[in-house]
Amino acid sequence: MNDIIITQKPMRGDAVLGDLNTKRIVFATHESMMKATLDTQKYEYIGYVVHRKGRKVIYAFGNLSSYPSNKWSERYSFKLTGYTLDGTERTGVLSIREASNSWASNVNYTVTYQAETVAELVTQLNAFFLDTTNPVFQTQDWYAEADGDGNITLHFAYTDYRQASSNAGSDGFALTANFLPGAAALASIRRKHGGAGGEGVLSSWWRAIAYFRQDLSSSTYNPTSNVTSIKTGYPVCLPGYLGKSTYRKDDETQLDYCALLRQTYGEGEAGWLKYMESMMPVCPTDYGNMGQRDGHERTQYLAAQRYVSHKKTTPTVLCPAAYYCAEIETAILPKGTFHLPTVEEMHYLLEDVRYPASGGKDSDPINELQQHLNKSAVSNGSSFWSCLRYNTSSALYANGGYGLFYYYGGFYSSFVSVPFSLYELP
Repeated sequence: MNDIIITQKPMRGDAVLGDLNTKRIVFATHESMMKATLDTQKYEYIGYVVHRKGRKVIYAFGNLSSYPSNKWSERYSFKLTGYTLDGTERTGVLSIREASNSWASNVNYTVTYQAETVAELVTQLNAFFLDTTNPVFQTQDWYAEADGDGNITLHFAYTDYRQASSNAGSDGFALTANFLPGAAALASIRRKHGGAGGEGVLSSWWRAIAYFRQDLSSSTYNPTSNVTSIKTGYPVCLPGYLGKSTYRKDDETQLDYCALLRQTYGEGEAGWLKYMESMMPVCPTDYGNMGQRDGHERTQYLAAQRYVSHKKTTPTVLCPAAYYCAEIETAILPKGTFHLPTVEEMHYLLEDVRYPASGGKDSDPINELQQHLNKSAVSNGSSFWSCLRYNTSSALYANGGYGLFYYYGGFYSSFVSVPFSLYELP
């Protein structure tokens, strides 16, 4: 029987093992793991090496039959202001989005109250939310609470992005988004062509190349006017780049808007591939989201958040994706070892995963190892959460449909959560 070989210089796709005798992490070479049978009396399988720079090893938990999908957050919240606490009868309007009209427009609800203190108003708001003549507030589980500093927060089950973007107060009430102030937002990733922006940069080369070969009608990915800068925010599909898109014809006249890109990167598919390479992120860098390396601290903050409501009367996990990663433990590693990844870490994970867009499970070392051990594959067709907040209502994630870092969808979307950790070699 072949033995596994322990290495002090782990590489991508090497195995991360727990030595059950010493209670320490060790790394086994990919090649030896593919030939050996793991002695589970001596080692536990923890996961795989994603990236190493010097003595710092980024690795992911891989001892799973499948990675779960979780929401980034169950709820969304606003600070309520504008009310008057003078003991006389007052009114305020909550103008909210709801499913009854397919979230298309705001529906107004007038709240009548008579309060002298914040506590009294909170009690009356919660009575209003439980009034069955307005069932939407039960469906969305609206809940009012005081924060101890004289402020009132209204929070609810977050199921549609328009709840965050369109809910408002009027005629005596005002709403200001105040969700998770400890999780700062940032939307800036540098591309290799020198431009920067939030979403649109490639998260998976192989997925993006497969998807953007198609002739796409969207003007986001197929320009409807002349491209005047090579610093594009989103990739251009291959037919659009070539000036041969069937969606860009006017009375049988072919419309060509990407001449500047071809002049810069070259004609044909070879030029397009060079252009797509320019849409890859600059990494490593200390700039923007790629420079945010506090994934462990962010995850601990998110995982610790709890909420109560009319439907959840005991403290309930607010941020399931972060909580899942923080709760992972193994025979030698305690809870708190793992975190929801940063954008940089997700880039390193997906950078050469070909499966399934352009190869099988044996086409990259991570999936080859996972397949050999009968563990979950890493698919570039899956969408993966990061721990980094994009704006007031969403977080950055790697979109498995397009192969881009993206944000659209809101905290309420369920995407894959891959636990990451960092190990420093002695």
